Amino acid sequence: MTRKRRTYSTEFKLHALQMLNSSGKPAVQIERELGITPGLLSQWSWKYIVVQRGNEPARLEPMTDQNLQAEMHRLKKEISKVSEERDILKKFLDKFGHDHS
Repeated sequence: MTRKRRTYSTEFKLHALQMLNSSGKPAVQIERELGITPGLLSQWSWKYIVVQRGNEPARLEPMTDQNLQAEMHRLKKEISKVSEERDILKKFLDKFGHDHS
C-alpha cells in the first residue's frame, strides 16, 4: 500500500508562513492547528520568503541570496525605526521622571 503525498497550494503555504511570522506561536502548534506534518513549516520557512511591497498583496518567493539581502535590508530599516522610537520614549520618560528599566 503506497501513501500519496499531500501537496499544498502556494496560498496555503503563504498563510501558514504568515501565521508563523505574526502569531508568536511555535511552529509545532501551528502545524498541529493546520493539520500538516511536523517539521513541514520549518522546511517551508527555509525554502520560501514572504514578500510584501507597499500595498501589493503578500506573495511567496523562493529563498535566494538576493531575496535574503532584500529582507535583511528591510529588517535593518525596521530595527532602526524601532530603535529611534524607543529612544524617543526613553527621553520622554526621563523628562517626566518615570523609571524605564
